[in-house]
Amino acid sequence: NEDFQVSFADVFDEFKKGVAQQVEETDYETHYNLGIAYKEMGLLEDAVREFTLAQRSSERAIGALTMIGLCYLEMGNTSEALKYFLKGLNTENVTPEEAMALRYEIGLAYESMGRFREAAKFYEKVHAMDSSFRDVATRLSEARRLSTEQSEDESPEPRYLSYSTPLSS
Repeated sequence: NEDFQVSFADVFDEFKKGVAQQVEETDYETHYNLGIAYKEMGLLEDAVREFTLAQRSSERAIGALTMIGLCYLEMGNTSEALKYFLKGLNTENVTPEEAMALRYEIGLAYESMGRFREAAKFYEKVHAMDSSFRDVATRLSEARRLSTEQSEDESPEPRYLSYSTPLSS
């Protein structure tokens, strides 16, 4: 089985090289579609590479930025995902629908970081535009509840390291 997996990886690498030789760098639509295919196969780094090329297209920029953010979320790199979601949201030609979807994704990212207050702010904007968008109503009420609990748990006094905590790693 291991031999088969290694040879499959080799074959797939050759396939990717062939695709790179056949597809023009400026064929943004094909790069976007390759990104989708790679993402669905779990090849997230390859997907990010394809979406990065596709984002150069004005027609595909917002979608590609969103997909790059989603790939980084799947890789567990929430701060990098946020960077791409925010870049998409701040793009000049973002449509209201794209902005709504990006705000939702930003809310999810903040929620996954435990930053419920920030998540609620983005969910509120989505909810104001379309209260039936995905599960935004549920997520908004949950983020509000958790941000309230978070506020009550936070002490106004600074927290100090205990003496038993090592200061260097």
